[in-house]
Amino acid sequence: MKNRMLLKFLSALALVPSPVWAVDSALPSDVAMRDMGGGRLFVNADGLTLYTYKKDREQLGASTCLDECADIWPPVTTNADANPVGAWTIITRPDGTPQWAYRGEPIYTYVKDTHPGAMAGEKVSRSWDVLYEPIGTPPNVQIKATMSGQTFSDLNGHTVLHRPRVRLRRSLPQVMAPRRGTLARSAN
Repeated sequence: MKNRMLLKFLSALALVPSPVWAVDSALPSDVAMRDMGGGRLFVNADGLTLYTYKKDREQLGASTCLDECADIWPPVTTNADANPVGAWTIITRPDGTPQWAYRGEPIYTYVKDTHPGAMAGEKVSRSWDVLYEPIGTPPNVQIKATMSGQTFSDLNGHTVLHRPRVRLRRSLPQVMAPRRGTLARSAN
């Protein structure tokens, strides 16, 4: 049964070319990724969290965070001879400084993030987002959290793979209630 479900899941994965749901791993030398909760968090060379600004999305390829904004949200700049890498491009700020952009969105740090792993800037003024790339699933597979753990389901809601929660077992004898397809038994 488990092998059949795994086969269905792997078959669903095979139907989708990986670039649709894979994370682009090419990075500039002064940017790194940290695995975090089903995705990857982007950080600078010092390990500080990187952010995007919602107002920059209205004008891709240009930074709208200037002057006082740039004092609080320092742009992630690079040197003039840097080259684009994968989804990372370089924009030119109004003062002529080259700044990294991810998928066209300029990238920043936050002055209140004082140590690696801090994310104090997340959702500040509802305008700033952590630069986080979820590890995607193919479009024909969805992940659902259930009471008993996570399931991978097709778009019709049929479970193709189940990852149960890990539960601590008590060492005391227990009687298990009958479940569908199993017999009740006593643990002695």
